[in-house]
Amino acid sequence: MRRLIAVMISLLACSCADQEPSDEEKLSALTGRWQLVEKKVGIGSRGSWQPVDEGPVYQLNTDSTFFLSEHPACVSGFFHLTGSLLFLNFECPTYDEEQTYYYSLSTLQLTLSPATVVCTEGCQFKYKKL
Repeated sequence: MRRLIAVMISLLACSCADQEPSDEEKLSALTGRWQLVEKKVGIGSRGSWQPVDEGPVYQLNTDSTFFLSEHPACVSGFFHLTGSLLFLNFECPTYDEEQTYYYSLSTLQLTLSPATVVCTEGCQFKYKKL
């Protein structure tokens, strides 16, 4: 709880000064457990937000490792941030792939949108902090 308050205060202080949060502050706010709760995917249309029951959970750690509760080929790897992009590097013996997402972050919500896939429907995924 103290950590959450410290992150909120640092984000508030940064927003008051009209400064972009540092990479360290972004990383601190992003670490933790995030569960998929909604997705916006359409077929031939703009799509609409749909709830997701018991969605997969990302565990993002301060050492830049991550774990995903479910994935068909790999559930772990490393991540890094550059500007508004989140890079997930899955690293398993039979699966070695990087996925890139635009991300936006609020106190308890993380929204991801694929950056390397053309998604005319506006694919987005909302995660709730656990």
